Amino acid sequence: MDLRAADENPSVDQGAEASEYWNNPLLPYRERRSTWGAEVVLGYSLYSPQDYVPNFVVNKTMSSYYTGAPNNLLELTVGPKRNFSFGSISLDFSGGTYSITSADGSTLSVTPVRIGTTLALDTLFSQPYVVPYGSVGAYTAIYREQVASQAVAGRTSIAPYFAFGLKFQLDWMDPKDETDDSETGLQSTYLFVEARDFTKTKDKNVDLGSPTSSPFQIGGGLYLEF
Repeated sequence: MDLRAADENPSVDQGAEASEYWNNPLLPYRERRSTWGAEVVLGYSLYSPQDYVPNFVVNKTMSSYYTGAPNNLLELTVGPKRNFSFGSISLDFSGGTYSITSADGSTLSVTPVRIGTTLALDTLFSQPYVVPYGSVGAYTAIYREQVASQAVAGRTSIAPYFAFGLKFQLDWMDPKDETDDSETGLQSTYLFVEARDFTKTKDKNVDLGSPTSSPFQIGGGLYLEF
């Protein structure tokens, strides 16, 4: 914006001028982001509830009964983000879908729903090329197991989850000019990899948490910061 034009024309919106300054992609990362932001995350996880006991077969485990290739967990996470000098804290609202089918046509579908918070150390460098982070929160799993006309469905009790990981910034691959992302408000784009533990719930007959043998399961995806 031409500041001289703003001086000559008092009707120019000074708030818009400030917004243009803070969203200028040519500014260093620490300077261009405002106090509040937002996140949109598309995730993929190798989540596999191996301690779940199938309902429609006797003396078989999850892995011996459900032998088909799973539709691994796909997740969408959104939420507000508060930026600080030491990093940022976000409030995460997430939902996902997972399913797997047995040889006799039984299908288990799981929808994990999470609410949590994430601490990201995204100001360690002048540009956040690598961002370590940790998350904690609570989850529940909505499930349905069905074979032919028989079905068992429900929701697990609420239990904690924990995660830690690294985000890798992609912006260096596509240097910005002064018009890039000015309208969308996109601050940075990352690929991430993480390990997450869905801890055991208090349900006696339904265990859809991470397996005891491998509590931290690997995932990754695309992270957009606004």
